Amino acid sequence: MTQIDSLLIQIARAKRLAATVTDIEERQKFESMAAEFQRQLDSLQTRPILLKVR
Repeated sequence: MTQIDSLLIQIARAKRLAATVTDIEERQKFESMAAEFQRQLDSLQTRPILLKVR
């Protein structure tokens, strides 16, 4: 599993938990987690891919 796949799973999980939690503070915590995972994903996707040439 790549780091991108892992982040996509974490984003989906945090969003799903945020949607099911009734406590506002808990919901905000999960929404914040999803946003942080999304920032990490965006950062990975904007980096140039370096290929190792032999």
